[in-house]
Amino acid sequence: MVFHGFQTGVTCFVEGTSFTTWSFALQLLAFPAFVALTSLPAVAVKIWRGINLFSVLFSIYGLILVALLTAISIVVVTPLKCMKNPNLTYTLEAHPQVICWNSQEHETLVILTAIGVLVYPVTILSLLLWATYKYPRWLRSDRGVETLHRFNFLFGRFRPERYQCCLMFTVMNFLIAITPVCLPTAPQIVAMCILLWVKQVVHCLWWPWKFEAANWSELVLSGCTVLFFNLATPLLDSEDNGTDTQLSILLVIIFLGLPVCFVGAAIFAVLSMRKGSSRYTLFLSHHKASTCTLCRYIKVVVAKLAPAFHVFYDADNLRDLDSLFGIVKNDVDFFLAVLSANVFSSFWCIAEMTTAFANKVPMLVLCCDDLPYVGDKFMDLSTSSWPEEQLVLLHSHGLSLEDVQAAVAHVLNLPHVQLLRNGSASQHEASIIKVLQNVSGCPVLEEPYEGSVERARLLVCGGAQPEAISSMLVMQQLLQSKLQVPCYVVRHAAEIGLSKKATRLVVVLTQGLFAEEEFAELVRSTDMDNWAKVVVNDGSFDFPTPNVYRDLQCPDLSAAYKSLCSSLALPFTPHLSETLLHQQMEHICTRPKGFK
Repeated sequence: MVFHGFQTGVTCFVEGTSFTTWSFALQLLAFPAFVALTSLPAVAVKIWRGINLFSVLFSIYGLILVALLTAISIVVVTPLKCMKNPNLTYTLEAHPQVICWNSQEHETLVILTAIGVLVYPVTILSLLLWATYKYPRWLRSDRGVETLHRFNFLFGRFRPERYQCCLMFTVMNFLIAITPVCLPTAPQIVAMCILLWVKQVVHCLWWPWKFEAANWSELVLSGCTVLFFNLATPLLDSEDNGTDTQLSILLVIIFLGLPVCFVGAAIFAVLSMRKGSSRYTLFLSHHKASTCTLCRYIKVVVAKLAPAFHVFYDADNLRDLDSLFGIVKNDVDFFLAVLSANVFSSFWCIAEMTTAFANKVPMLVLCCDDLPYVGDKFMDLSTSSWPEEQLVLLHSHGLSLEDVQAAVAHVLNLPHVQLLRNGSASQHEASIIKVLQNVSGCPVLEEPYEGSVERARLLVCGGAQPEAISSMLVMQQLLQSKLQVPCYVVRHAAEIGLSKKATRLVVVLTQGLFAEEEFAELVRSTDMDNWAKVVVNDGSFDFPTPNVYRDLQCPDLSAAYKSLCSSLALPFTPHLSETLLHQQMEHICTRPKGFK
């Protein structure tokens, strides 16, 4: 099937039965020979030009091994496939002149087969299993983007949440390859059909390929393969009635199972689409003025760590306030209360908590470090400011003030996950991971790694206020996702000095930025003219008047601020809808003299 080209010309030099051994050995050595021949030019280019091509070759070799594993496995186990002759002896199907199990040449072939199985299928599947197990951890490390590029030949074909399909499909292909060797005709067909049906079911349930056309083509091709097996089965010649009986039973099962499986898959797909369009894994309840950007960051991180989770964020998913109570009551699996300053003075935050509590929705709590003390008399302080129409709305949904009091007490008594608003990116992500670990269906998540400013290609800087920090973290995550380059949030002047690879700087303008001493120190210690800058405005920044520049004591700082304000500040509004945010990011990433 493969590598038979190595047999060409061998018969001119090797005579007798040794030809079989030599040709099989050459087939086993085909891939190492290919690696050796293609590596020599790469070594020469590395020595003479200093260009490293080995990462490209690594991807090519890996892709070839995974793609041809089925064919390689068939070739490797060929010496184990024997046929029975009229004289009751067994010979190789591929080489009838070789007697199985009773000749020295066959013993040699079996030894080569054992070596080939260890070198090819066992090694490939072991490495693939190890890479699949380590892949999520590597992605969360500071080398996550490098890992994404390095193993793109394995996992890049699949949706991010379905990266395990590479291992699963490779194992199934290997089993399909060895089935003809391990089983006789009738069980062989049964096993092949079962494997193909399992693959079809997994495909329908997971819909794994990144591109929709690939999913449909895989479904059609696999279905045609199964149908071919079913239609070709009656054409087989059988030597005994037992085989006929087995094939008859198989055909009945297959032709009954075919419509049942397709109908079941169609029903499941419709139900999944319906569920996916209206059901939310996590509901983010937050005070809009103090944590809207933080919650945007939470949604971005959840999409990275648990892509299958559907997160409700009001700017993205809420069409009108009248539907809010119904969503919390009927369409939410877990309710996350983000506790921050003024959260208990907001009618809508308390109404969301009360609705979740009254309807027994599982509740989680993320507590920010700016949450003030909540005393026993908070009801008198909060509900007294609610207008009458809000109280009517609360009561119309069957909720009383006693329910409100019980819900808030319940939230305060729940275990809290602490979040430091001025903490680092890894500290923010660690808090989010602790929350996700309490959500059913969450994948196994490990502690995040702190990014490295030395490896970063892009730096993001801005203000020190809590929401400004969240804006920078959102910018870092989105840039890293869209550009596939390491990004790092710098908060202090010394961090910029540590950067070795970064040549581009993103400045996030936020409210009160020019009044912050930390940002002023960062600007004074950085030669802004040597950086390719992209300036963005989160919508809260107020451009200073000429009097502000005159009041600055440092002329260099005044000139630097003027230079920043003279640049065209692109809009960046993480607190608004996801659709608008991604449009803004497309503009930011393609800006002239920006990142491209």
